[in-house]
Amino acid sequence: HKFILKGYFFTKNFLLSSMMNYDEKEAIFNLYFGYLPVALEKTMEANPNNIRIQKDYNWVCENLDYANQKFHQSDFIFLLDISFILQGYNYSF
Repeated sequence: HKFILKGYFFTKNFLLSSMMNYDEKEAIFNLYFGYLPVALEKTMEANPNNIRIQKDYNWVCENLDYANQKFHQSDFIFLLDISFILQGYNYSF
């Protein structure tokens, strides 16, 4: 879907996991969730006394594989709404 509003171009796209094959789902899962263990580990190193971060890190490490398995199941739907607003486009619809 696209429209123009006072010199701005707006486009809206969707990523829907039910329309993806295994490799596409794996790439999306790694893009959106694969960074969590590394990010939490670095945060935990910077804040070694923060028990909440340690618990979150442990939870992610224990559950990431399970979440990945669920992500690949046919009855699981991951919907990502991607919207862009760009200045300077002159499209008419």
